[in-house]
Amino acid sequence: MGRSVRQGSVQVVFDKHSMETDLERGRRLGRKYVLGVFVALASLFVVVTTLEITLEVFGRGLHGSLAAPIPGQGACSEDLRRLAGAVERAIAASGRTLDEGRATTRYREALKPEWDKEGAIEGVCAGEAGGSDAVAAVVRLRLAGEEVARRQAGELGPIRQDLEAYLGH
Repeated sequence: MGRSVRQGSVQVVFDKHSMETDLERGRRLGRKYVLGVFVALASLFVVVTTLEITLEVFGRGLHGSLAAPIPGQGACSEDLRRLAGAVERAIAASGRTLDEGRATTRYREALKPEWDKEGAIEGVCAGEAGGSDAVAAVVRLRLAGEEVARRQAGELGPIRQDLEAYLGH
């Protein structure tokens, strides 16, 4: 059995099986601290995520204010819509040509007058959030449209010529 010590009116019994070793105590404290850090980090994550979602849902993002303009509205957006419309019109205009050279020429002519103002539109859009990226996207659309017009004429032109020869036009 263990050793017994009397202090005043209290008797303390030491049992060597019930005494906690330093290693066991360290493990217990380590688990407690690791669990505390984990709970703190998880709680921080939940709070920050909830805050971000709440701000986005109620119209105030982390990078803007309630008075910030809504993307897709304003002078830049209207100009970009006109440029995109001109690209669609130019693709349609070049669609009936028989060779790539004429398709490219017809495509570029059909982009006017909207694309003559490209530099001014870039200036207007540069002052808006995301405006420069939107201008770059519409320029990529114009280049892709020109490639479509050229490819369409190259692939369909010979077939159209054969058909017209058969029909006698």
